[in-house]
Amino acid sequence: MTKAGLPPALLIGVPFIDREHEDLVKYLDRLINRQDAIPGSAHFSESFSHLGQLLSEHFSNEERFIRNCGMPADDVATHLAACRA
Repeated sequence: MTKAGLPPALLIGVPFIDREHEDLVKYLDRLINRQDAIPGSAHFSESFSHLGQLLSEHFSNEERFIRNCGMPADDVATHLAACRA
């Protein structure tokens, strides 16, 4: 684990992606540790919806990065297909 509490496999060496991974893990930790975040509660639903938005933005950012980093198109397609499976 890193000092941010992330498994090293989540760190890819791209600062903005690593920061998003850290932010997502912190958000999940906060949600898990909230006493009032009970499944079915308004707070839980709102938090879960927000998490979905964060994940969608993150995956879009990762996909954009992968497409623009010079990786061969076939490798990009293979990677993205694996992520969506």
